[in-house]
Amino acid sequence: MLLKLRIPLFIFLFGICATNFYAQSAGFNATFIVLSINNGSNTYYDLNATTGNPDFNGNNLGSFCQGLTTGIVFKGAEHNVYKCDGCDLSSTRVYYRIYPTGSPSGSFVSNTIGYSSGFNNGCGGQDQQWSNTGYSTNLLSGLTGGNYTIEVYSDATISCSGGTTYASNGGSNYKATFTVNPILTPTFTPVAPICSGETLLALPTTSNNGVIGTWSPTLNNSVTTTYTFTPNAGQCATSTTLEIIVNPILTPIFTPVAPICSGSMLSALPTTSNNGIMGTWSPGLNNTATTTYTFTPTPGRCAVSTTLTIVVDTNVITYYADNDEDGYGNISVSQSVCSGQPTGYVTNNTDCDDSNFDANPNHV
Repeated sequence: MLLKLRIPLFIFLFGICATNFYAQSAGFNATFIVLSINNGSNTYYDLNATTGNPDFNGNNLGSFCQGLTTGIVFKGAEHNVYKCDGCDLSSTRVYYRIYPTGSPSGSFVSNTIGYSSGFNNGCGGQDQQWSNTGYSTNLLSGLTGGNYTIEVYSDATISCSGGTTYASNGGSNYKATFTVNPILTPTFTPVAPICSGETLLALPTTSNNGVIGTWSPTLNNSVTTTYTFTPNAGQCATSTTLEIIVNPILTPIFTPVAPICSGSMLSALPTTSNNGIMGTWSPGLNNTATTTYTFTPTPGRCAVSTTLTIVVDTNVITYYADNDEDGYGNISVSQSVCSGQPTGYVTNNTDCDDSNFDANPNHV
């Protein structure tokens, strides 16, 4: 009987000892943050862990163009945890904040990392994996050009030891850096307008501010065209345009000059055409012979030379005033014309008194 009594007592005492061998506790075995870089696949970075994954702490994640939506995307985290002797672990979170390197500031963003799986461990509890890679947060959103730090830590809610446990690199948290490059607009020296058909030099493939790229469409020296510059891939730059004005070749237009009689006054020819082209005439004006004059546009104008002929009639007839209409004219009052007899004038200039009809050579 005593033997039978001792066996249950031994089992009872062993059970008490076994129950109290492990203290209540819970915490992190390993933590990882999951990022997608430049639209790549999910990459696990070691936080509170030492694995073959890249370390997050002290890592430079790279350089990214401002406004890029796929540069650094937060996908989530993985928490490998333990809990012992009845201490429960009911939720986990990963936190991050981003600030200009050297100037820690701003609140941490909390992201819930949910339960995935677990198995019994040797401390009267479980080892568990809490994992969530369903986030798609663009970490570059709203950032301007500069150097930045992303700071990360994790915590979990537990039913012992103060209610919260941390994976925070001893309170210093885990920090990685990256750079945001501002978006450049390529700048080019404007191309001066050309005349249609003139030589058009190739456009530079490197902008004044160092952006390399290509132009389209091909150059056209016959019509005004807007060309688009497209930066080569991998540069933080936008496309830009450049217009090259091609002026058409104009022919100067002038109002014709009516024929004149030889010796008549000839007014100076205009030095600006009816369609606004300035220039000079040659040769000098000649009122005694029909002459063709050449107009040469001022250099730099998109215009061709033109000519203007002024007819000078050398068949000049002199007519004399015949006020008394006796057919004899006053030698003192005359008109010289090339064609057409002026009214009140005759070719005879022998009138004795142009105010008296009867005073003329026919009545002497």
